[in-house]
Amino acid sequence: MATRTFDLVTWLGAAAEAMAAGQLEAATRGCEQVLAAERDQPNALHLLGLIAHRRGDYKRAVTLLSRSIELRGEVDAAWLHNLACSLGAAGQPAEAVARWRAAIAADTGYRAAYGPLARALVDLGQLEDALAVHTQRVAADPADAEAHYQLAALARQLGRHDQARASLAAALRHEPQHRDAQLLAASPSAAAA
Repeated sequence: MATRTFDLVTWLGAAAEAMAAGQLEAATRGCEQVLAAERDQPNALHLLGLIAHRRGDYKRAVTLLSRSIELRGEVDAAWLHNLACSLGAAGQPAEAVARWRAAIAADTGYRAAYGPLARALVDLGQLEDALAVHTQRVAADPADAEAHYQLAALARQLGRHDQARASLAAALRHEPQHRDAQLLAASPSAAAA
Protein backbone atom coordinates (compact mmCIF):
# COMPACT_ATOMS: atom_id res chain seq x y z
CA MET A 1 0.00 0.00 0.00
CA ALA A 2 2.85 2.42 0.81
CA THR A 3 4.44 1.75 -2.58
CA ARG A 4 1.16 2.48 -4.35
CA THR A 5 0.78 5.78 -2.45
CA PHE A 6 4.35 6.68 -3.32
CA ASP A 7 3.71 5.86 -6.99
CA LEU A 8 0.60 8.05 -7.07
CA VAL A 9 2.43 10.98 -5.49
CA THR A 10 5.36 10.51 -7.88
CA TRP A 11 3.10 10.25 -10.93
CA LEU A 12 1.07 13.29 -9.88
CA GLY A 13 4.21 15.30 -9.26
CA ALA A 14 5.59 14.35 -12.65
CA ALA A 15 2.28 15.22 -14.32
CA ALA A 16 2.18 18.62 -12.61
CA GLU A 17 5.78 19.32 -13.65
CA ALA A 18 5.00 18.31 -17.24
CA MET A 19 2.01 20.64 -17.33
CA ALA A 20 4.06 23.52 -15.90
CA ALA A 21 6.58 22.90 -18.67
CA GLY A 22 3.82 22.99 -21.29
CA GLN A 23 4.07 19.25 -22.00
CA LEU A 24 0.35 18.59 -22.00
CA GLU A 25 0.54 15.11 -23.52
CA ALA A 26 2.99 13.92 -20.85
CA ALA A 27 0.87 15.54 -18.14
CA THR A 28 -2.23 13.81 -19.49
CA ARG A 29 -0.47 10.43 -19.54
CA GLY A 30 0.66 10.93 -15.94
CA CYS A 31 -2.87 11.72 -14.81
CA GLU A 32 -4.26 8.75 -16.68
CA GLN A 33 -1.66 6.54 -15.00
CA VAL A 34 -2.86 7.77 -11.60
CA LEU A 35 -6.50 7.25 -12.52
CA ALA A 36 -5.76 3.70 -13.70
CA ALA A 37 -4.41 2.96 -10.22
CA GLU A 38 -7.02 4.95 -8.31
CA ARG A 39 -10.24 5.72 -10.09
CA ASP A 40 -11.63 9.19 -9.30
CA GLN A 41 -8.42 10.48 -7.72
CA PRO A 42 -9.33 14.17 -7.18
CA ASN A 43 -5.88 15.65 -7.80
CA ALA A 44 -5.50 13.81 -11.10
CA LEU A 45 -8.98 14.83 -12.22
CA HIS A 46 -8.27 18.43 -11.28
CA LEU A 47 -5.04 18.46 -13.22
CA LEU A 48 -6.81 16.94 -16.23
CA GLY A 49 -9.36 19.75 -15.91
CA LEU A 50 -6.59 22.33 -16.00
CA ILE A 51 -5.12 20.61 -19.06
CA ALA A 52 -8.52 20.64 -20.78
CA HIS A 53 -8.82 24.36 -20.02
CA ARG A 54 -5.39 25.02 -21.50
CA ARG A 55 -6.43 23.17 -24.62
CA GLY A 56 -9.57 25.27 -24.93
CA ASP A 57 -11.96 22.41 -24.10
CA TYR A 58 -13.83 24.39 -21.47
CA LYS A 59 -16.85 22.11 -21.25
CA ARG A 60 -14.62 19.14 -20.40
CA ALA A 61 -12.62 21.33 -18.02
CA VAL A 62 -15.80 22.28 -16.14
CA THR A 63 -16.85 18.63 -15.89
CA LEU A 64 -13.46 17.45 -14.62
CA LEU A 65 -12.90 20.35 -12.22
CA SER A 66 -16.43 20.05 -10.80
CA ARG A 67 -15.97 16.33 -10.23
CA SER A 68 -12.57 16.83 -8.58
CA ILE A 69 -14.01 19.39 -6.17
CA GLU A 70 -16.93 17.10 -5.35
CA LEU A 71 -14.58 14.18 -4.66
CA ARG A 72 -12.11 16.21 -2.63
CA GLY A 73 -14.77 16.97 -0.07
CA GLU A 74 -13.09 20.09 1.31
CA VAL A 75 -13.30 23.66 0.12
CA ASP A 76 -10.20 24.99 -1.59
CA ALA A 77 -10.16 28.57 -2.90
CA ALA A 78 -7.68 27.80 -5.68
CA TRP A 79 -9.71 24.87 -6.97
CA LEU A 80 -12.91 26.95 -6.94
CA HIS A 81 -11.06 29.73 -8.77
CA ASN A 82 -9.90 27.26 -11.43
CA LEU A 83 -13.48 26.06 -11.91
CA ALA A 84 -14.72 29.65 -12.11
CA CYS A 85 -12.18 30.46 -14.82
CA SER A 86 -13.35 27.49 -16.88
CA LEU A 87 -17.01 28.36 -16.33
CA GLY A 88 -16.34 31.91 -17.49
CA ALA A 89 -14.47 30.67 -20.55
CA ALA A 90 -17.33 28.25 -21.26
CA GLY A 91 -19.77 31.16 -21.42
CA GLN A 92 -21.34 30.61 -18.02
CA PRO A 93 -20.59 33.93 -16.27
CA ALA A 94 -23.25 33.69 -13.57
CA GLU A 95 -21.96 30.28 -12.50
CA ALA A 96 -18.39 31.59 -12.61
CA VAL A 97 -19.37 34.50 -10.35
CA ALA A 98 -20.85 32.06 -7.84
CA ARG A 99 -17.62 30.02 -7.74
CA TRP A 100 -15.39 33.10 -7.42
CA ARG A 101 -17.59 34.28 -4.54
CA ALA A 102 -17.23 30.84 -2.95
CA ALA A 103 -13.45 31.00 -3.37
CA ILE A 104 -13.32 34.36 -1.61
CA ALA A 105 -15.66 33.12 1.13
CA ALA A 106 -13.34 30.15 1.64
CA ASP A 107 -10.26 32.39 1.86
CA THR A 108 -10.63 36.18 1.85
CA GLY A 109 -6.87 36.42 1.31
CA TYR A 110 -7.04 34.48 -1.96
CA ARG A 111 -6.24 37.44 -4.18
CA ALA A 112 -6.47 35.69 -7.55
CA ALA A 113 -10.28 35.53 -7.41
CA TYR A 114 -11.05 39.22 -6.88
CA GLY A 115 -10.06 40.62 -10.28
CA PRO A 116 -11.84 38.06 -12.46
CA LEU A 117 -14.92 38.21 -10.22
CA ALA A 118 -15.11 41.99 -10.61
CA ARG A 119 -14.59 41.74 -14.39
CA ALA A 120 -17.36 39.15 -14.67
CA LEU A 121 -19.70 41.36 -12.65
CA VAL A 122 -18.92 44.32 -14.91
CA ASP A 123 -19.62 42.12 -17.95
CA LEU A 124 -22.96 41.18 -16.37
CA GLY A 125 -23.75 44.88 -15.83
CA GLN A 126 -23.51 44.58 -12.04
CA LEU A 127 -21.26 47.60 -11.55
CA GLU A 128 -22.14 48.26 -7.91
CA ASP A 129 -21.34 44.66 -7.03
CA ALA A 130 -18.06 44.93 -8.94
CA LEU A 131 -17.19 48.09 -7.01
CA ALA A 132 -17.86 46.23 -3.75
CA VAL A 133 -15.53 43.43 -4.87
CA HIS A 134 -12.77 45.92 -5.68
CA THR A 135 -13.30 47.48 -2.25
CA GLN A 136 -12.94 44.02 -0.67
CA ARG A 137 -9.81 43.42 -2.72
CA VAL A 138 -8.23 46.62 -1.44
CA ALA A 139 -9.18 45.67 2.12
CA ALA A 140 -7.60 42.22 1.64
CA ASP A 141 -4.34 43.77 0.41
CA PRO A 142 -4.08 47.53 1.00
CA ALA A 143 -0.69 47.70 -0.74
CA ASP A 144 -1.98 46.24 -4.03
CA ALA A 145 -1.64 49.08 -6.53
CA GLU A 146 -3.59 47.22 -9.22
CA ALA A 147 -6.52 46.78 -6.83
CA HIS A 148 -6.52 50.51 -6.09
CA TYR A 149 -6.31 51.32 -9.80
CA GLN A 150 -9.24 49.02 -10.66
CA LEU A 151 -11.28 50.55 -7.85
CA ALA A 152 -10.43 54.06 -9.10
CA ALA A 153 -11.37 53.27 -12.71
CA LEU A 154 -14.73 51.77 -11.77
CA ALA A 155 -15.52 54.47 -9.19
CA ARG A 156 -14.88 57.08 -11.86
CA GLN A 157 -17.10 55.22 -14.32
CA LEU A 158 -19.86 55.31 -11.69
CA GLY A 159 -19.35 59.03 -11.11
CA ARG A 160 -17.82 58.64 -7.66
CA HIS A 161 -15.03 61.09 -8.31
CA ASP A 162 -13.81 61.58 -4.74
CA GLN A 163 -13.46 57.82 -4.29
CA ALA A 164 -11.78 57.56 -7.70
CA ARG A 165 -9.22 60.26 -6.86
CA ALA A 166 -8.42 58.70 -3.48
CA SER A 167 -8.00 55.22 -4.99
CA LEU A 168 -5.91 56.54 -7.85
CA ALA A 169 -3.64 58.38 -5.41
CA ALA A 170 -3.26 55.16 -3.40
CA ALA A 171 -2.38 53.19 -6.55
CA LEU A 172 0.35 55.66 -7.46
CA ARG A 173 1.59 55.85 -3.88
CA HIS A 174 2.08 52.07 -3.80
CA GLU A 175 3.42 51.82 -7.36
CA PRO A 176 4.46 55.19 -8.82
CA GLN A 177 5.26 53.59 -12.20
CA HIS A 178 1.84 51.89 -12.57
CA ARG A 179 1.25 52.72 -16.23
CA ASP A 180 -2.55 52.47 -16.28
CA ALA A 181 -2.85 54.55 -13.12
CA GLN A 182 -0.56 57.18 -14.64
CA LEU A 183 -2.68 57.29 -17.78
CA LEU A 184 -5.90 57.55 -15.79
CA ALA A 185 -4.45 60.34 -13.66
CA ALA A 186 -3.36 62.24 -16.78
CA SER A 187 -6.65 61.84 -18.63
CA PRO A 188 -8.75 64.98 -19.13
CA SER A 189 -11.73 63.36 -17.42
CA ALA A 190 -9.59 62.80 -14.30
CA ALA A 191 -8.76 66.48 -14.14
CA ALA A 192 -12.42 67.42 -14.55
CA ALA A 193 -13.57 65.02 -11.85
